[in-house]
Order: sequence, then C-alpha cells, then structure tokens
Amino acid sequence: MEYFWAMRPKQGIFAVLLALTSFRLTGTQNIVYMILVALTVFVMVGVIMVWNDYCDRDRDVLKDKTFVHNNPSRYLRFSIQLWCLAGVLSLGLLVFSWQAFALAVFMGLVGWLYSVTIIKIPLLPAFTVAMLSSAVIFYPACLPGGYSSELRYLAQMTFCLIFARELMSDIGDVDVDRGHKVTIPVMFGRDVATVSVVIALMALLVSVSRAAPVIGGALSVFLFVFIRQHVMIEFANGYKEGREMLDLMTLGTLLALLAFGEI
Repeated sequence: MEYFWAMRPKQGIFAVLLALTSFRLTGTQNIVYMILVALTVFVMVGVIMVWNDYCDRDRDVLKDKTFVHNNPSRYLRFSIQLWCLAGVLSLGLLVFSWQAFALAVFMGLVGWLYSVTIIKIPLLPAFTVAMLSSAVIFYPACLPGGYSSELRYLAQMTFCLIFARELMSDIGDVDVDRGHKVTIPVMFGRDVATVSVVIALMALLVSVSRAAPVIGGALSVFLFVFIRQHVMIEFANGYKEGREMLDLMTLGTLLALLAFGEI
C-alpha cells in the first residue's frame, strides 16, 4: 500500500475529475476514449509524483519522509514500471488521436523534467505544476470538433487554483527548499508569497464568475471566509489546514460543473 499512496491517488482523482468535467462541458460521448484518458491521466499523475519522490529522496528526509530514502532501488524499479505503463496507455491514445498521444507525451516529458531541471529554475516550479494540471482539460479538443471556449475558462480556473495551492505548499517548505528548489517564498519571502496566493484566488474567482455566475457567487462566499481564516491568519504554519479546505472547495466546484454540465 505504501507504493500506491506514493502515487498520490487524491491528486490523480482530482486530475481525472478535471478531464471528465472537460468531456462533460464539451459533450464528448466517446466512452472508450474517455476511459482511456482517465486511466492515462491517473497513471501519469502517479508516475510523476513517484519520480519526484525518488529524485527528492535525500531532501525529503528533512520532512520526515524516509520510505524512499530507505528503499531507493525498489522505488526506482516501481517508478520504471509506472513509466512503462504510462507509455503503453499513451500509445493507446493513438487509436483515437495523435494529438491526444502528443499531449500525454508532453505531460510525461514535462513531469520528468520537473524533478530533474525545472525545479531548479527560478519561479518555474509552481507555474509548471499549474500548467500541467490545466493540460488535462484539453483532451476533448484532441478529437475532431471537440474544442469549446468553455475549456479555456476551465483551464484558467484550474491554473489559478493549482498555482495558489502550490504556493501554499512552497510557503510551508520554504526552509527545506532553500538551496534546492527556487520558489517564490524562497526568492521573495513568505509575505510576498502570501499576497500572491490572494491574487491567484481572486483571479480564480473572476474566472469562475465570468463563466458561471451562480457557481461563482457561491464560491465567492467560500473564498472570502477562506482568505480571512487561512491566508491572512495561518500562513506561518504552512497552510496545512488551508490546503485541505482548498481541496474541498475544488471538489465541490468540479462536482457542480459535472452536475450542471455547462458553464
């Protein structure tokens, strides 16, 4: 079970929900393609997480995460097996669209580079994670006639949301990340990062309100309470509780979009 949880199934399910929401919004009805995309996305998120843990195994000891450090060979073997599975699933997408295959390869390549190179480039880590999370939304657009302007709004929402969440994580890890990961809190301090979180959440609210006024109105109330309680007050403790609340808000928003089927 330790290896399964290393895949971060919660993040994988979130990515699958994003993909399914994008299919719902565009009216895609190719069930086999949707299932294959869901499997590909779940495994791709998992292998990127596992690979990142392997590359950061020595640094993660400072966060009391010792499993990978104590089992590097077995963990590397598990990572290679997941990469192979992700590759096979990506090849399966060629049956439906070469663009879908290219998108999967792009996600895998960027995910691999993140742990090797991108993590050391100033300011890029949070932007890269947010961009990768938004990329899953465009699988419907890989099919003929599958693009819709609604995908753009959903991508904007996702980018802002994930960017804010990544900044929260970076604030909590600022002391561990120094000299290893060049994040906004490391470069500019926690106060600047906190303001950036608020700006990202406000941008999220604008995107949702423009796309779906009813859902955006409900979300604005939640965000007001969230910012007051978890951003302006609790930023010093690394946002652990705040990230959990943000995840709950994300789940609620996606389920609302899935239920209504339009924005």
